[in-house]
Amino acid sequence: MLSLESLEASSPAFPPLEAVVGGLMKLINTYETMVQNEVDRGRLYERIDAIQESLVIAWGDRDFSTCRISEAQVRALERLNVSVQHILREASVVAAGRNGKLRRFILAGKHKTDISDLVRSLSDADDDFRRSIELDTSRRITDVQSSITLSSESSSQQHAVIRKELRNLHILISRIFITPLIFGLFARSF
Repeated sequence: MLSLESLEASSPAFPPLEAVVGGLMKLINTYETMVQNEVDRGRLYERIDAIQESLVIAWGDRDFSTCRISEAQVRALERLNVSVQHILREASVVAAGRNGKLRRFILAGKHKTDISDLVRSLSDADDDFRRSIELDTSRRITDVQSSITLSSESSSQQHAVIRKELRNLHILISRIFITPLIFGLFARSF
């Protein structure tokens, strides 16, 4: 390959050689694209499997009766599922177009573009899913914080009322016990 590239660089001096070397370079580049398409397609499926595995790890064994999944999370999961199913259908179409080495060779450039588009679509679907989950989680955390703040304020107010009532009760009890003592002292002195 390196010697072909050096021949291509020096071939402008001899136009027929330039045409032959250019054609050979085109064939080699197309073949390399065809081989790389197989690798890229495998990576696409690996990425889909990794996303699915992480979802199973994160959500698979969860008891939804104790920790309900929100409507936003359900919609995000449904949209991700629809997107992944669409990508898998499109990948099957690309794979069906791979029958025969000659066909794969001829369509290598188109398949490269198709696979790149599928990877980009998967990345977009994953980003949309993550954003939806993050925003919903943030909203739910804010709701919990607000609930805690309201509960804390309510507790604080109740605590203040109870303290005031206890203080009043303490004063009343003190008066009940001190008043007879005072009258007892005065009664003895007369």
